[in-house]
Amino acid sequence: MQSSTNPPLSVTDPKYPFDLHTFESINRYWFDVPRDPPLVMLRDAISRNSASFLEGQINQHQDFLSISIVQHGRARHLVNDQPYEVARGDVFVMGLGARHQYLQCEELEIDALYFPPSLIDPSIAELLVKQPALKPLLRPDATGKIGAAGGGERWKHLTPASLDDINVDLAELKREWSTATDVSRLLTRLLFVRFILHLSRTTSAFETTDRPIRGGTPLSTPEVVAAALQIIENQFTEPLRLEDVASTVCVSADWLTRLFVSTTGRTPRDYLRYLRIERAKALLLSSMDTITEIAGKSGFGDSAYFARAFRQETGMSPREYREKFASRSAGKDNAPTSDAGGF
Repeated sequence: MQSSTNPPLSVTDPKYPFDLHTFESINRYWFDVPRDPPLVMLRDAISRNSASFLEGQINQHQDFLSISIVQHGRARHLVNDQPYEVARGDVFVMGLGARHQYLQCEELEIDALYFPPSLIDPSIAELLVKQPALKPLLRPDATGKIGAAGGGERWKHLTPASLDDINVDLAELKREWSTATDVSRLLTRLLFVRFILHLSRTTSAFETTDRPIRGGTPLSTPEVVAAALQIIENQFTEPLRLEDVASTVCVSADWLTRLFVSTTGRTPRDYLRYLRIERAKALLLSSMDTITEIAGKSGFGDSAYFARAFRQETGMSPREYREKFASRSAGKDNAPTSDAGGF
């Protein structure tokens, strides 16, 4: 439950151009009493409106680590000044003192876990820091203790199947974390350890978007689909041909379509059109752009084709959609929300 007193979320030091978040400040902001065990789990929904605030302020994790799993949407994420294009399935980890900033957020939804090193029992931590796969998350210092300062990166990009598996673990962890009993508190600590071990052993589709896919080891079916998904999600507002996506992941267009349908239940072209229509819906309700301008910003090169595709998808023209839903959207925008916009 969020605290009714709402103490300051962070302390701004004039010597530094960013907000210094402590685990205590986050804990007290969201809950009436400190969490036991010391773990905060949040679903952050970062809209374009909140992104405008975040663009002006960098946030620093002073004394805690974090795991952020992207469930939906897109954005640009600066982690210690390193830019990343964000897409569904990305997993970001940040250590003590890490600085980060979300930019250009489009319907971004992230499951975030914040925790101090004390969450993990020292005897268990001693074993975990010896696991190479966990080093990007736990960042052991020279003495082997969790939490060397300053680190942060995109740890993984999960395949759709892997993300589903991780979300099962996440849901179980959150159920116990939300229950205030002695048994649930113990289970929360144990399930958290299981969660990070499972996450560390989960194969990443590819390490970064900059990693070349051509010329390397052939990708598995989940990796091909995950790579294609990220390309489409990152570039759907631009001219994008199925053949180009297929070539990038080293398969034919027909074969990519088969793999895509077997994994997601829809064709790549259907998914591309879906993303473009959703972007158009958002622009129709949040801007005064003309239909032609929205067609261009949504990835439709031709406004007539945009109008046909929009009617086929929604049963109404773009203009009718705007007239019907614009007033409802304005009411929602003025409603209070519990989203903090990301830490």
